[in-house]
Amino acid sequence: ARPGGVDQWTYDVVGEETVHLPRLGAIQAFHLKPRPLNEPRGNISAEMWFAPSLQYLPVRIRIAHGADTYLDLLAETVEQK
Repeated sequence: ARPGGVDQWTYDVVGEETVHLPRLGAIQAFHLKPRPLNEPRGNISAEMWFAPSLQYLPVRIRIAHGADTYLDLLAETVEQK
Protein backbone atom coordinates (compact mmCIF):
# COMPACT_ATOMS: atom_id res chain seq x y z
CA ALA A 1 0.00 0.00 0.00
CA ARG A 2 1.07 3.53 -0.70
CA PRO A 3 -0.19 6.85 0.66
CA GLY A 4 -2.40 7.24 -2.41
CA GLY A 5 -4.07 3.86 -1.97
CA VAL A 6 -3.63 0.33 -3.27
CA ASP A 7 -3.21 -0.77 -6.89
CA GLN A 8 -4.11 -4.28 -8.06
CA TRP A 9 -1.38 -6.22 -9.87
CA THR A 10 -0.90 -9.69 -11.25
CA TYR A 11 2.47 -11.27 -11.95
CA ASP A 12 3.57 -13.03 -15.13
CA VAL A 13 6.18 -15.79 -15.01
CA VAL A 14 8.72 -14.61 -17.59
CA GLY A 15 10.75 -17.81 -17.45
CA GLU A 16 13.46 -19.60 -15.55
CA GLU A 17 16.78 -17.77 -15.20
CA THR A 18 20.11 -18.24 -13.48
CA VAL A 19 20.60 -15.76 -10.64
CA HIS A 20 24.21 -15.30 -9.51
CA LEU A 21 24.34 -14.73 -5.77
CA PRO A 22 27.54 -13.59 -4.03
CA ARG A 23 27.61 -16.35 -1.39
CA LEU A 24 25.29 -19.01 -2.81
CA GLY A 25 26.58 -19.06 -6.38
CA ALA A 26 24.39 -19.72 -9.41
CA ILE A 27 20.77 -20.54 -8.56
CA GLN A 28 17.94 -21.36 -10.99
CA ALA A 29 14.91 -19.18 -10.28
CA PHE A 30 11.57 -18.26 -11.80
CA HIS A 31 11.46 -14.58 -12.82
CA LEU A 32 8.12 -12.84 -12.20
CA LYS A 33 7.25 -9.42 -13.64
CA PRO A 34 4.33 -7.28 -12.51
CA ARG A 35 1.40 -6.39 -14.74
CA PRO A 36 -1.15 -3.89 -13.41
CA LEU A 37 -4.81 -4.88 -13.68
CA ASN A 38 -5.80 -1.22 -14.10
CA GLU A 39 -3.92 1.99 -14.79
CA PRO A 40 -1.34 2.29 -11.96
CA ARG A 41 -1.13 5.62 -10.14
CA GLY A 42 2.65 5.65 -9.91
CA ASN A 43 5.75 4.19 -11.47
CA ILE A 44 6.88 1.86 -8.66
CA SER A 45 7.07 -1.85 -9.46
CA ALA A 46 8.72 -4.98 -8.04
CA GLU A 47 10.18 -7.90 -9.99
CA MET A 48 10.89 -11.12 -8.09
CA TRP A 49 12.89 -14.31 -8.58
CA PHE A 50 11.84 -17.49 -6.70
CA ALA A 51 14.16 -20.52 -6.42
CA PRO A 52 12.51 -23.97 -6.58
CA SER A 53 15.63 -25.58 -5.06
CA LEU A 54 15.27 -23.34 -1.99
CA GLN A 55 11.58 -24.06 -1.25
CA TYR A 56 10.54 -21.25 -3.62
CA LEU A 57 12.05 -18.56 -1.42
CA PRO A 58 12.69 -15.22 -3.13
CA VAL A 59 16.39 -14.97 -3.99
CA ARG A 60 16.17 -11.57 -5.71
CA ILE A 61 13.73 -8.66 -5.47
CA ARG A 62 14.15 -5.60 -7.67
CA ILE A 63 12.03 -2.59 -6.70
CA ALA A 64 12.05 0.08 -9.41
CA HIS A 65 10.91 3.69 -9.31
CA GLY A 66 10.91 4.54 -13.00
CA ALA A 67 13.52 3.27 -15.44
CA ASP A 68 16.68 4.60 -13.77
CA THR A 69 16.09 4.32 -10.01
CA TYR A 70 15.92 0.93 -8.34
CA LEU A 71 16.81 -1.16 -5.29
CA ASP A 72 18.15 -4.66 -5.97
CA LEU A 73 17.96 -7.11 -3.04
CA LEU A 74 19.87 -10.42 -3.27
CA ALA A 75 19.71 -13.38 -0.89
CA GLU A 76 22.91 -13.81 1.06
CA THR A 77 22.22 -16.93 3.09
CA VAL A 78 19.31 -19.36 3.29
CA GLU A 79 18.59 -21.49 6.34
CA GLN A 80 16.46 -24.47 5.36
CA LYS A 81 14.51 -26.51 7.92
